[in-house]
Amino acid sequence: MQDIYNELAKKLKINKIEHCPICHSTDSSPFEIDQIGHKLINGVKCDVCGLIYMDGVIDQDDLPKFYDGYNQARNVVDEDLEAKRRKMYILDNEYSMKFCSSIGLNILDIGCSEGDFLNTFGPNHNKMGIEIDKVAVSKGLSKYPDISFYLYPYLI
Repeated sequence: MQDIYNELAKKLKINKIEHCPICHSTDSSPFEIDQIGHKLINGVKCDVCGLIYMDGVIDQDDLPKFYDGYNQARNVVDEDLEAKRRKMYILDNEYSMKFCSSIGLNILDIGCSEGDFLNTFGPNHNKMGIEIDKVAVSKGLSKYPDISFYLYPYLI
């Protein structure tokens, strides 16, 4: 799967982050020791304040290009991981419902993919998802008609 992203990454504009977002220091160390130099965007740790952050971000204009089809490619490549993710959604739902009323919630999931997590909340809630991957939004609309999907950055 890393090869898929490496090929796509060659076509993307990456804005480098050279200062810590908290203390603005330029002193940092690699955070992902086993993957030094293998990624276009790497995790780093600020040597001054200890914040862990990414040393680059995909340019705003290229985000849709990067995420288009991302969820589909991720799930096809690793079905076992997809099954674990679905189990995690159920556990996350059970945990979050400990703090909420059981009926009539307004639930917003940013980065909702196809809406599988939102679907765990059942039909008695107003479920909304924001997603940048238009393939995932299209699949989600057919799988879960009771979820309102919004395609980022084209929010209506």
